[in-house]
Amino acid sequence: MHGPALLAAALFAGKVLAAIPERNGQPPPVFATLEHCLRPSLLKSGEPLPGWSLQERMAYYHVPGVAIAVLKDGKVVQAAGW
Repeated sequence: MHGPALLAAALFAGKVLAAIPERNGQPPPVFATLEHCLRPSLLKSGEPLPGWSLQERMAYYHVPGVAIAVLKDGKVVQAAGW
């Protein structure tokens, strides 16, 4: 049961990471972005854009923990767990 939920949380995080541009050769501010900037991949026309935190999505999908690492050139530049 946790497998699909964990995958869903990872996909949400992946979409956030893909949308954040790199600045001055520095990795994107991933962990600050995860605070309130998770978005769905599809929206119904006319509906407001929701903004979820990683903790809200984890609670929604009943995921007890998530670890995220940001890699650049095959090396970990940021890592955290929730």
